[in-house]
Amino acid sequence: MGRKRKKTWEEMTELERLQAENEYLRAENAILKKLR
Repeated sequence: MGRKRKKTWEEMTELERLQAENEYLRAENAILKKLR
């Protein structure tokens, strides 16, 4: 089996898009909190 290639934004559902964005923002927020 080949590696599953990451879906493009167009192929993702709105829910998947929001979950990915949420994950990104949470990580960014954690980093910013550490810097404070």
